[in-house]
Amino acid sequence: MTDVSPRLESQDEARAFREAMARVPTLVSVVTTDGREGPVGCTANAVMSLSTRPPSLVVSLACDGSTATAAIEAGRFAVNVLGWNQRLLIDRFARGPHSSRFAGVRLRRSHGVSVLDRSAVTITCDLDRSVPLLDHLLLVGTVTSTIGEESAESLVFCHRKPYQLAE
Repeated sequence: MTDVSPRLESQDEARAFREAMARVPTLVSVVTTDGREGPVGCTANAVMSLSTRPPSLVVSLACDGSTATAAIEAGRFAVNVLGWNQRLLIDRFARGPHSSRFAGVRLRRSHGVSVLDRSAVTITCDLDRSVPLLDHLLLVGTVTSTIGEESAESLVFCHRKPYQLAE
């Protein structure tokens, strides 16, 4: 298949693309793993189910991020889908200093990984492979555990704001 679409080459075109994607609702998660000096994590909205046989998923993280590097070194990671009660963590894990991202955040261990306590859904994975693609790494993980917090209200992110999903 031949790619016939033009490449976004200018900064204006790239900015327009980011603005367009900001209007697409996504789930918000914090990917966590364990680094040499403790837990490491960042927000991620590029997370998708890959397969049910075996259960697996894909997470896209920036190549230059400490979370991707630590996940590769640890050989495992967790996807913590944020609940409405955790909406204040979005900016902290997206832009906050790495040294203070976990300050005051309740953690627990699940299948050898530090995870955020009381997330709407927590999925732990063993890293199967990492695939470099453009300026990101795709982490492909085989699921080792899935935990859902029944009382957690899920949230989505759209127009750069969190929204609560209502039943």
